[in-house]
Amino acid sequence: MLSYLHWFFISCFIGLLIGIERERRHPQGTQALGVRTFALLAVLGTFSAIIDKLAVSTAITLFAFLAILLGYLRTTRRVKEKGTGTAGLTTEISAAIVYCLGYLTPEMPLLAAVLAGGVLLILIERKRIHYFSRDILTRKEIESAVVLMIYVVGVVPFLPVKAIDPWGLINLHFFGLLMAVIASIQFIGYVAIRILGEKLGLVLFGFFGGLASSTAVFVNLPRIVKKNIKLTWAATAAALAAVCAKLIVLLFVLFATSLTLFKVFLPPVVLMLAIAVCLILFLISREGDKSKVVKLPNPLDIKSILKLTIFVGGMFTLVAILKLYVGNKGVNIVSFLGALFELHGSVLAVAMLYLSGKIQSSEAVAAINLAVFGSFFSKYVLIWILERNRFALLTSIGLTLMLLGGGAIYYVAII
Repeated sequence: MLSYLHWFFISCFIGLLIGIERERRHPQGTQALGVRTFALLAVLGTFSAIIDKLAVSTAITLFAFLAILLGYLRTTRRVKEKGTGTAGLTTEISAAIVYCLGYLTPEMPLLAAVLAGGVLLILIERKRIHYFSRDILTRKEIESAVVLMIYVVGVVPFLPVKAIDPWGLINLHFFGLLMAVIASIQFIGYVAIRILGEKLGLVLFGFFGGLASSTAVFVNLPRIVKKNIKLTWAATAAALAAVCAKLIVLLFVLFATSLTLFKVFLPPVVLMLAIAVCLILFLISREGDKSKVVKLPNPLDIKSILKLTIFVGGMFTLVAILKLYVGNKGVNIVSFLGALFELHGSVLAVAMLYLSGKIQSSEAVAAINLAVFGSFFSKYVLIWILERNRFALLTSIGLTLMLLGGGAIYYVAII
């Protein structure tokens, strides 16, 4: 009994909140569907779900949607009589959603509440959404977003997961996913710079992109600097932010797998993060970097994405070939090679080997050290191969300072 009352309370609260927003949006008497109707529709949806009889639930649903339709017809007639604009469908669609959320509440109350919050946010921010869609977004940006969505949702999931060659090196799903990651990070970087400005936008792009793939961030940043030379300082800060994200992930992996290894690497990694933060603050405070919105030439540069995918995919394949011949016996070599493009994966593998007793703590520490160095080494190689300019120099200096600081405190702790 109490659970039933709880469900009805949640659905009634959802209907009241959305109904109040709809009631306040329109002048009194212009809408047939008001706050009371919304609350009753939500409760009716919950009652329909609790009955759990197909014929009764169907009849209640038809009745609810017929009431919504009649409300729309009544509102349309009033608008025509007064000759004031046109009648929209937002209120009626909101009412239908409220009924569905009420129906969903007994099965998944938390999901219903979260969805109701999203619907309410969309309704409240109507003006901002209209302004953003009409005055901020460009046709090129919309097209790029649609292309990216179609590729991520409609192409990547259907690529074959198994390798198509006898050695297991060429995996179309992996390459498709790699292209999706590079394209997504490129698009997110464009949006971040467009909305937040070159300083904050690029730094956030670097950090959150680094959580997904610091390699993809590093192969995108030279392209951004090449097209906007004024972004050199901000791009360097973004590169260091991407490395910070990867080091934070490293600490989380060690904390989740082995507290012994976590305690060993906590001091050097914290110092490396501190050095990186200081450098980032210095870089974004440069007078030459004005915090303004910078438009990149194209949100999705297909040619650039293909080149970067082939380059990074080729490097991954080369590493896979080397690991194939080295085997799992050479833990240090495998850790170094794996960390060239995936630090946390190599660290996780080493930590699991240590937990299973296959390697000693000293061997695990040495392997993780090599993995961290391999991750930094790959960043040096990427930036100098892609663009030999001031961005590469500044980023190399920042990476070197981080390595020296972390290495020094690690050496002191060991001694």
